[in-house]
Amino acid sequence: MPEESRFRKRFTLTIILVLGLVILLPPQMLEAEGGKGEYLPLELPPNVMNRILQVREHYLERLGYVPRYCATPIIYRMIEEGEYTEDEASQPPTTRAVSLEYSGTHCKIYVDTRVSISTTRINQLGNTFDNQIYPTDIAWFNKGGGITSVNIYIYPIDGGGGTGGFFSPSTPNNIYMDSYDVSWGEEILAHEFQHLIHYREDPNEDIWMNEGCADLAAYVNFGLSASGLRSHLYYFYQLPNNNLLDFYDGYYGIEDYGSAASFMIYLMEKYGGQDFIRDLVHDSRNSVSSITATLAAHGYSVNFWDVFNDWKVALLLDSTSYGDGRYGFTSYNLKVSDGALSGTFSEYPTTYTTPGNLKAYAPYFYKLTSGEENLGLVFDGANNGFDVMMVMLSSGTIRNVVKLPISGDHGEYAL
Repeated sequence: MPEESRFRKRFTLTIILVLGLVILLPPQMLEAEGGKGEYLPLELPPNVMNRILQVREHYLERLGYVPRYCATPIIYRMIEEGEYTEDEASQPPTTRAVSLEYSGTHCKIYVDTRVSISTTRINQLGNTFDNQIYPTDIAWFNKGGGITSVNIYIYPIDGGGGTGGFFSPSTPNNIYMDSYDVSWGEEILAHEFQHLIHYREDPNEDIWMNEGCADLAAYVNFGLSASGLRSHLYYFYQLPNNNLLDFYDGYYGIEDYGSAASFMIYLMEKYGGQDFIRDLVHDSRNSVSSITATLAAHGYSVNFWDVFNDWKVALLLDSTSYGDGRYGFTSYNLKVSDGALSGTFSEYPTTYTTPGNLKAYAPYFYKLTSGEENLGLVFDGANNGFDVMMVMLSSGTIRNVVKLPISGDHGEYAL
């Protein structure tokens, strides 16, 4: 769906484009009981493990290294696609023996007997979960109550980096951690415990929002010292043209984590903090409709799309000093760099046509620079569903932020 923008004369202008429509279907979740005892209660079936290893190889080939992420969205995607069924999930416990190494107030930690992890490290993980992660995640995400203790299983999954752990709805009281990744185990536990809570609160939530909340859990527990979260955000800001609403949409990108995390952090900052997030997770609606409904319940007159447009501008500017502060973050200091722009222009008149289709629900940034103030913009999109935000700067100072009026597929603006 190519679209054209024709620019007349000159001004300093940055344009953000978002287009398209995606209808997301809720995943069909599984509800088998999790196991306890001397054996690992869930051994992921071969097709799931093969997908996990394929994702690892994808990142290695694409990036030259294996970043940190979790396998939960892979599992949820395979459930959606019918590739991970209830029959596979309800298989009997494996013969992988585990031993109880920690028994605390809110968790028990079982470790594969073939794995050597120091008692000191296990106790650190258990104490941090009992005294920090459990009360923090419960306060932020668990409105429904009913979660007093969970089981944590540590065993080899896919090697260092990559999958740090996972939650599976087939064992809803368990969290799994890769024994190769205990060095960042606290972040893994905060992230996966949110998944466990979210399954209790709203079991068919869209993956992007569940993952965004899981990275938010890492943030409210550890801030940007959470290395996995930090890498997710940094990578997204390098590749911001990412469909926020479709996580792992046939393509595995760390930017999926980063966009979801950034949006949820923005939502938390600007719209009610802990109370808002807890109500959002508890709401039985999903994705866009859930966010809009929770905004209304908290007395805000804006909807998801209003927040989405403001968030896109905040990615570019990260400035809380303009207007009411909506175009910046207080939780971290990052902004989209010139290297991540989709196009730059400095001579006019000119016509630009995008090279092929743009992703739906994704920000695209174009920079127009000139020394003259008289500029006209004409925008033509192939379909309805575009939003164009214009950010006007003078010597680096924000002069105005305007949403381009679009009727059907066409919009014009004179400066």
